[in-house]
Amino acid sequence: MHQLIERDDFALLAAEAIDAARRSRLEGKASALGRVLGSILADEALLEPEAVWIRIIGSVEPPHIRILQSLLEHRAHWGSGSETKYWQTGHGVKLSELGENVGLNQAVLPLVQDLSGAGLVVTSGIQGVNSGVPDVYGQSVHATPLGAELFARLADAGATSPN
Repeated sequence: MHQLIERDDFALLAAEAIDAARRSRLEGKASALGRVLGSILADEALLEPEAVWIRIIGSVEPPHIRILQSLLEHRAHWGSGSETKYWQTGHGVKLSELGENVGLNQAVLPLVQDLSGAGLVVTSGIQGVNSGVPDVYGQSVHATPLGAELFARLADAGATSPN
């Protein structure tokens, strides 16, 4: 624990994680961020990849999770006599349909852009042109494996449900 105050890079990451947890309404976010910090303190080799996860987890809130959840498939795997539940990337959805599905309509665009910037979703295939402007709502949105890992991290942190 003394590493957090002795090393500037650890102190900055801890401050970022604490601030993100403090501002959030997302269940499990504080625990997930704490687990990331614990992983870094346990193994310095994880500093860079886990620092990225602090930023990813810090950037999502409940509306982002609703969007991402609609793009992922919840699966169960039976092995060694027990069931393991996990999330995997699912099918792509047109941005316009996604907005309707989660009740955000066109307000879904900035949230999808947040998710895209965090590497949790990708968009493809702008379709059609309306008055010389591409129809961004015709794009297809797909969850990435990072999106599925986010749900696993939130579940490991004790979130009863990612939404």
